[in-house]
Amino acid sequence: HNASVAGHTGGRPSVVLVSHGFGSNYERGFCNGLYDAGCRFTLISSDQTDYAGLRPGVGTLNLRGSQLPQRPRWRKAANLLRYHMALMLHVARQRPPVLHVIGLIDPPLLCGVIQGLWFRLWCARYFLTVHDTEPHDRATRWNRMLYSWAFRVAPCLVVHTTRVRDALIADHRIRWDRITVVEHGLEPLDQAAELPAPGRRPQPLRLLVFGKVMRYKGIDLLLEALREFPYPVDLTIAGR
Repeated sequence: HNASVAGHTGGRPSVVLVSHGFGSNYERGFCNGLYDAGCRFTLISSDQTDYAGLRPGVGTLNLRGSQLPQRPRWRKAANLLRYHMALMLHVARQRPPVLHVIGLIDPPLLCGVIQGLWFRLWCARYFLTVHDTEPHDRATRWNRMLYSWAFRVAPCLVVHTTRVRDALIADHRIRWDRITVVEHGLEPLDQAAELPAPGRRPQPLRLLVFGKVMRYKGIDLLLEALREFPYPVDLTIAGR
């Protein structure tokens, strides 16, 4: 899985995708969607990337290595430093025409501002996907400023909702023509969901909360509200 030739033109990758480990399920779905749309690219991957779930033609380059959570802190720090140095060196050497970071993660000063300027220096076009404009659970004045700088560094921003687009324009003074709205999308299922048999009692209301479980999402408020909900409910909390 270290590398493959898909996504290369004349010895250079035409598009490089960088996820920084922004959710393996999102990474997989985003890559497969691009591949099915005809885009050929190289994904900067890790040992924990869902290689089996990626389309066979998706090109990968493993720069992140092991991401096992049980590693000692010193090993995590060393691996993080090695990864970011290897990524920046790779970009400087290959000079890909397009580089797309599909999720801004910590630390925003490095991943959003410093690397954003570096990518602009070595790549013809630099894209950044903005999932939200607020650094959730870390919404300090300093972090808000770093996020705003990161958004301004990237010439091309991709968002999944008009709400985020409007917030970028109103709160961060980003020009509307730098923002592209792309639906989040869902990966297709292999089998259709079962339908209830005729005459059978309706099933309970099914609710799904998905994604990384964080305080700002208010799952505790949902559980409190459901205690007084008068109808049967099946609630699935699926996320890290």
